[in-house]
Amino acid sequence: MSQKRNTLGEATPRKRRRKGPPESPDLDKEAAQIYDRTMKIAIEADPVGILRLAGCEIDVPVRVANVAVNRSELRADSVLLVGDDEDAGRWAAYLEVQTWPDPSPMMSWQSKHAGLAVRTNRKTILLVVYLRRGGYRNLPDGYEMTEGCLTTSFHFSNMLLRDHAEEIRSGIVPGLAPFLVMCYDNPGPEVLEREREIILQSSLAEDRKVELLAAAIGLGGETFSKEVLKQVFERDSEMIKDKGLLKEWLDESRAEGEARGEATASRKALMAALKAKFENLPGSFVERVQTADAEWCLANLPRVVVATRVEELGW
Repeated sequence: MSQKRNTLGEATPRKRRRKGPPESPDLDKEAAQIYDRTMKIAIEADPVGILRLAGCEIDVPVRVANVAVNRSELRADSVLLVGDDEDAGRWAAYLEVQTWPDPSPMMSWQSKHAGLAVRTNRKTILLVVYLRRGGYRNLPDGYEMTEGCLTTSFHFSNMLLRDHAEEIRSGIVPGLAPFLVMCYDNPGPEVLEREREIILQSSLAEDRKVELLAAAIGLGGETFSKEVLKQVFERDSEMIKDKGLLKEWLDESRAEGEARGEATASRKALMAALKAKFENLPGSFVERVQTADAEWCLANLPRVVVATRVEELGW
């Protein structure tokens, strides 16, 4: 259930308890890793952006911290240190990101939250960012345990990223541009074009732009075909040629070029053998050879040499 808030982190306990989580679509591990990696890139590129979307007014330095709580499995998704260590008003934002709402890790979040508050020596606020709503009408924002008259509650702030689609599209949070594609049910290629524009026109450092373009390609690959991604991002090939999917495209293009050259030579050799052996070739045979790959042509060349009638080939 949702809870009433005046500012980020200030919450009143929920008056009703959720009976159980609606089912959310399964998410394969590879897709989850893409989302997680993209969000880390986005936050490192623009650590203030996600906090501004959440409604925070930030006028002090913000930096990303690499903080673990005793064990690797309790490492936070992201921790942002707001203000310098000497500032009296310093605080920390502990971020968790979920593609679909899943309440099961909440107890581990509570453990990490407490540990981070001690480790950073700062007031620490947990913000959970949901990329999709899933089956929830009201997004999870905490849990409550009761036994008789005793109660223990844990509450946190949350936000649904797609609720901020227009802000992301406007370019005021360039680090989150790769997630624009996830803010629409049926995005078209123009969304990818806008992501690219936001990133390239931003004031971020060039290496951050490269990382975000690569992230946009990776995240876009969950929705669009490689052909669509190429149309939008191939012009940036020199800029991000060593990054992820674009490197794969370039390698594929080189391999395809070599394969086309081999196939052309093999087709010519097979056609020459056919014409030398048989006077009248069925049109279907010619068409079959013209569309064949090198492997097929080379495998059938010996058959042409030993065949006495064209029908023996069985094409």
